[in-house]
Amino acid sequence: MNHVMIKCLALAVLGSALGCDKSDGPATPLTCSFQLLNEQGQEATVFAQGQNIIFQFQITNPSAQNIVLNNPPIDVTHFLEVNRLTPGEGSSAIGKPYNNIFCTFQGGIGVPARSAITLSIPWVENAAFPTSLYFCGGQHAKTTYLPAGRYRTSFTTPLTIIRADQPDVVTEAQTFTREFEVK
Repeated sequence: MNHVMIKCLALAVLGSALGCDKSDGPATPLTCSFQLLNEQGQEATVFAQGQNIIFQFQITNPSAQNIVLNNPPIDVTHFLEVNRLTPGEGSSAIGKPYNNIFCTFQGGIGVPARSAITLSIPWVENAAFPTSLYFCGGQHAKTTYLPAGRYRTSFTTPLTIIRADQPDVVTEAQTFTREFEVK
């Protein structure tokens, strides 16, 4: 009896470590990361006034199989929305570094096996900091840098994996929050 209990416990722990969840169906191998980068491409939380801020969100597929995500793969309602933090007053929305996302793509978004897709966009559209093809800028793109102050960007996003012969799989929602300062 103890061997059976130990094996069940070991399988449950292993399944949890691999991302398996009986209620969600099969494991989803995708991982996500979010960074704010300075003009040198380094992760930062303090930026000089007049310096660009690059928002970078990456979806990685470490598995041996290609994965197709719903288009758009993220909930764009608050994706990369920047709020100014004012002590004692809370926060106020400043905007997003893009107008629209996934404007020219139809169908699903592929994440190749053992690869990643990176959504990268600077606060101010600039040839030195190219915007990912996924974003639409154009005439309404930001042309001024953020003024000095404290800011936060926070968004929650589940990913929907499209599977042709089985029901779609929705990954567990993850929240990404970064506070940063412009001096």
